[in-house]
Amino acid sequence: YVIYGYAVVDSCSTLTVDPGVRVYVHGGGGLWIYRWGKIQAMGTVQDPITFQSDRLEALYADLPGQWDRIWINDGPLGNDNVLTNVKIKNALVGIQCENWPGQPNAETSQAWLRMKNVSIRNCSAAGILSRNYRIKATNLLVGDCGQYSVALTGGGEYKFNHMTIANYWDYSIRNDPAFIMTNTYPDITNTLQVRDIVNSTFENSIIQGSNTNEFLLDFNTLSTPQTLSFARIM
Repeated sequence: YVIYGYAVVDSCSTLTVDPGVRVYVHGGGGLWIYRWGKIQAMGTVQDPITFQSDRLEALYADLPGQWDRIWINDGPLGNDNVLTNVKIKNALVGIQCENWPGQPNAETSQAWLRMKNVSIRNCSAAGILSRNYRIKATNLLVGDCGQYSVALTGGGEYKFNHMTIANYWDYSIRNDPAFIMTNTYPDITNTLQVRDIVNSTFENSIIQGSNTNEFLLDFNTLSTPQTLSFARIM
């Protein structure tokens, strides 16, 4: 499948992506899962699902920033977005999951983004950008991004197990850490929001990169994280 512009999954609609499907996105385009919609991309080990640019020449094989992003908005409890055995590469942002920005004071999404055996590589800005979302990820690889590999901002609930972040970006100077977690973010009106991070665990994971410091926790004291645990992190 080839996407020109943005493909949109509307509210209360579900996009089902079958094993082995390859989605090629033309420059500047992307996939938008609008609030209360959802994506179910269920690949297999033998037949993974791929999201990438539509430029197939060898010169573009690993070139970052060729298309925009997969953008996932909030949803109700049980309306989870699922990505299993999925490869995402060469975007501006691999996955951006957040409340719809038009409601600056919205609560953290009740829906989860669930990922298993997902790789996100060569994104010119961020691999995963989360704002006020809930993510459960197992066997996640995020490599070589121009800013953050994983940026968890605002409120949220996160459960990561067997995550590998390897950020050896060499297209330009990178000053940002590969992994950042903060309970703040600027909303659409540029007001600084401070939110709650709850019940979050990170286990059996590796965070490496070419910078001296690739791991940053930055919390506003107006709201301290509740039950935040890091175990066996290298």
